[in-house]
Amino acid sequence: MSQVLDRSVRLLTALAARAEGATTGTLAAASGLPPATAARLLAALRQVGFADQDGRRGRWRPGPLVSALAARAPYRHALTGLVRARAQQLASHHRCGVVLSCLRGSRRITLLHLPRPGRQGGAPFAESDDLWDSAGGRLLVAHLPRQARIRLIAVIGLPGPLWPGLLTRAELDGELRTIARAGQAERQAHGTRSLACAVPDGQGGLASLGAYLADGSAWTAMAQDLLALAAAITADLDGSITDGRRGKSG
Repeated sequence: MSQVLDRSVRLLTALAARAEGATTGTLAAASGLPPATAARLLAALRQVGFADQDGRRGRWRPGPLVSALAARAPYRHALTGLVRARAQQLASHHRCGVVLSCLRGSRRITLLHLPRPGRQGGAPFAESDDLWDSAGGRLLVAHLPRQARIRLIAVIGLPGPLWPGLLTRAELDGELRTIARAGQAERQAHGTRSLACAVPDGQGGLASLGAYLADGSAWTAMAQDLLALAAAITADLDGSITDGRRGKSG
């Protein structure tokens, strides 16, 4: 990737994570760029419609072309469309957080994040490198084909203190195989307990649908409802894919 493209992508990612808008300085700091470089690239992105600014010195926001592209081809639209309303019901009923994510390269992309009541949600399409520090990340790694998993672990390394008790690669492989067979992963840390379930992503791969609660909350009922939701989404997506294939063959 060229340096200009890499820097532009970092700026757009920082911009997308700030729906309320952000100053040039804030975006420069978030993307690790000198302010002058960020200002120059933002001006170029504005010219082609990928960024917009409130006045001459106002806050920056995603430009009209970003919205137009997203409206024409929403990312993982079949999956997020099926999940959103049902996930909102789950979050409201159990007062839990819900996260839908998928794997891209060595990073986890948040497709949907409904926070616990009173908490701020994560930005849609935000990327994070918490593969070992989240139930969803562990689940996504576990479901990779073996060679792809080996290559990924070579990049991100062993979990170390993020997954206590796993001292060797063989022990890690054993835990990941257990997760893959079960189709779910748990994580308990930082005062929060989370569960992630595998669901189809609508494009031939897998995504992670997870929910989390504060320690001591009504975990069992939430976990049961999350598993039921994952099963229903899987059935709906599998059915829509089958119907689509029948339509093409007909």
